[in-house]
Amino acid sequence: MRRFTARLRSGWILLGLALVLVPLAQARSTSDQNAGAGPNALSAGIDLTQSAQSNRQALTSAKVIRTTVRKGFVAINAANKELYACKWGHCTQAGKTLRTAAQHWLGQLRPLTAKTKAVGKGLSSARTALTYWARTGLDAINADAAAKAKKQPKFDYWYKRYTAHYKLGVKYQNSAVDILSKA
Repeated sequence: MRRFTARLRSGWILLGLALVLVPLAQARSTSDQNAGAGPNALSAGIDLTQSAQSNRQALTSAKVIRTTVRKGFVAINAANKELYACKWGHCTQAGKTLRTAAQHWLGQLRPLTAKTKAVGKGLSSARTALTYWARTGLDAINADAAAKAKKQPKFDYWYKRYTAHYKLGVKYQNSAVDILSKA
């Protein structure tokens, strides 16, 4: 037991030394790079390190966000046209298309972070719209299943949810387009 605690203690000591020495070595390397830069060489090295970290956080430009949102909404509008053209009882595939398109573009927008507050609001609104479009697709699938089973109360329930989510999807999509066009 004594041997185990001795090894454990030495492991913790090595870990503590590593935690202390690594930042010091990094600070020394940045100060070596800034040699001759004056008395604020160390703080300049720290500023460079912080700016490199902020670049790694992948702030996305408004143009990239606008383009991604526009492509996503074009796909959503195409899926909605397909869903609008079908008759209830034969809309399962159109609902699946809408849902998968919304989920795909939502996945494309999730990792993006905006540089400005206005673009962030537009991005948030676009994510909300795509969430409602995914729900709309699921509601269409369930309403279609109820129509195939000839269960009118279930169809009425799912159709009511479908129309509510459709209206919210349109509302947030229009809001996102307006905000991003002005930003």
